Amino acid sequence: MHTMGPATLPKKRDSRRPMPPTTRMAPYPATRPHGASVSEQPISESSTSSTSQPLIKLSKDVIEQTVKAAMKLVTRELFSENAMTIGKASKKAILTQVIRDAVPRCVGPNVMFEDFILNKHCTQVANALSVTRGKFVEFARDGIFNAYRLFPPLHSTTPPIVYRKRVINKITVDVDGLVFMHIYTFNQDGEVVIKAKFQHPFIMSNVIRFIWYGMCSEFLGKTEEEKLKNLKFIWALAGAATFCSLEEQAADTVNVDRFGGGHATRSFSPFWMQ
Repeated sequence: MHTMGPATLPKKRDSRRPMPPTTRMAPYPATRPHGASVSEQPISESSTSSTSQPLIKLSKDVIEQTVKAAMKLVTRELFSENAMTIGKASKKAILTQVIRDAVPRCVGPNVMFEDFILNKHCTQVANALSVTRGKFVEFARDGIFNAYRLFPPLHSTTPPIVYRKRVINKITVDVDGLVFMHIYTFNQDGEVVIKAKFQHPFIMSNVIRFIWYGMCSEFLGKTEEEKLKNLKFIWALAGAATFCSLEEQAADTVNVDRFGGGHATRSFSPFWMQ
């Protein structure tokens, strides 16, 4: 019993239980503190990639589908620097990579397959590329006489064969050897006068015909830089086909094969022509 001061009332207990303190998330340091243990470091990609993955064996139907897709996909090599590859090992590596890229990715990313590529598969893909490249030669042979005026003028006393040889020699040998790719004329002395370099309308029309009329624009690329770069390779191929056709016509007796031409010896040789 209290004898002094005001009476005190009994304290009433709160029925709610106290909540635990909220944890605070400290930001992860940009640099690991000195002396950190190796076990705390993240696992590198090289260590994860070293783990063995099961190899998948492709069925016969999938392999046939892959080869057919590669025969179309290989057209992309015409739009790249690989078109100038000469070595046999490099040629096979390019064709092999095209076939691998054509495998349907229906299983998942980064899936490993058993080696299924045979020599016959590479041959099929290489032949398909030869047929596609042969279109340039067909375009050149169809219009080369009119485009470069290989016929002697009316009332000319020069034999047609002699006249044709002289014109071809001037536009494929004289000056820089690439006159046939430029816009040019002949002066009164019969010398070549170049008006615009690498703008010959015949070659430009063949490039346009192959890419857009031939439904190959998908291989140009997406960005402006890629398109301009890939167009240069196609321009070179169209020029090489034109050069081959001109060189064929420079012979006394024209003897050509289906793709390269029997007398196309001074032109560059893309890897599928070897």
